[in-house]
Amino acid sequence: MSKNGTIVIVEDDDDQRSNYENLLTRRLYTVHAFATKAEALDHLSRNRPDLLILDIILGSDYDGGFELYSEAVRFHEGLPVLFLTDRDGEFDKVWGLKMGAWDYQSKPISMEFLAAKVATLMMLANNQSRPSDDANTEVVRGELVLNTLSRSVAWAGEPVLNLTVTEFNMLHALVLRPGNVITYDRFAQVTHSSVVEKNTISAHIKNLKKKIRRAAPEFNGIDSEYGLGYRWKA
Repeated sequence: MSKNGTIVIVEDDDDQRSNYENLLTRRLYTVHAFATKAEALDHLSRNRPDLLILDIILGSDYDGGFELYSEAVRFHEGLPVLFLTDRDGEFDKVWGLKMGAWDYQSKPISMEFLAAKVATLMMLANNQSRPSDDANTEVVRGELVLNTLSRSVAWAGEPVLNLTVTEFNMLHALVLRPGNVITYDRFAQVTHSSVVEKNTISAHIKNLKKKIRRAAPEFNGIDSEYGLGYRWKA
């Protein structure tokens, strides 16, 4: 029985997979490590981990990690994932974050940094269903109702579906302080993300707006403040 939670690692390089597994096992996590997408998906179809650590290139499958995560979230909505990969291009980072990644780290990575990153993500995962200390359980802004306890959002009674944890936390930050600019750095803090490029935040906001508009087609409640961040219209 683990003390600190359960982690699934999917990494096709034997040495790297063994290093990650040994490191995290010593940190008192229960670790299940797999080399292939098929093995990992079979396990994930029956078990929900607290954190998924995914390489993107799996053998000859260039997008294997992305594909695996898309399938895994069908079993486990909002499954926390850290992409850990050689693919360090801007497009890949943006794509990973748009998919709902909690973080995206390029290789090589030191074992000390990986352990610290995992500890932070696990703490966030453990706390994700708890209401924020500086907000009531329910936040109402016009037609929008956001509930921090159930992690749910509705517009005029219509549920806003499939928000990732990152999108929910960004929306929460916006509606807590309507009319105030939430800066890019502040978004990085509330999402516990080390990837703070402006275009990655913008990608999350674009995806958030799209999901709200499925429930409210005329929604235009989030304004961009050029070079600074975003604000919820007061």
